Amino acid sequence: MAFPVKLLTTQAQCDDVLDDLQTELKDFTVRQTNYDHRDEKATDRAADLNQEAQTLDRDIADLNRELAAMAADSKRRPRAEADLRAYVKRRGDLGARTSQNPVTAFRLAVDARQVAVQVPELQQAIAEVTAHRATLTA
Repeated sequence: MAFPVKLLTTQAQCDDVLDDLQTELKDFTVRQTNYDHRDEKATDRAADLNQEAQTLDRDIADLNRELAAMAADSKRRPRAEADLRAYVKRRGDLGARTSQNPVTAFRLAVDARQVAVQVPELQQAIAEVTAHRATLTA
């Protein structure tokens, strides 16, 4: 559906509208860049957290096996138990960080989708106003 550019009867009106549209396009382009950057960082961070979680899972399993085979009076036992507690705590912290609030995730997805749709609409409006402006006399 075409924009109602015929409502604009002078080049000055077109210029005003184009200024507004350009400003809005810049705003949406920045938002789109920010969303893309946020998604890229989130993906990288998720990969890092996943790798750390896998390492902790392996270390926890190794320490559990080691403790099961270790004598109760071993000098190493208190240190191994402390390490195990630290690894289990860190693993729990990672689990809490990776579970995202579904409402927040949904809202972010809606925002990103709105921006993705809005940018081409603004570009189309700019193109139509620019073409219409060329048909008007100063």
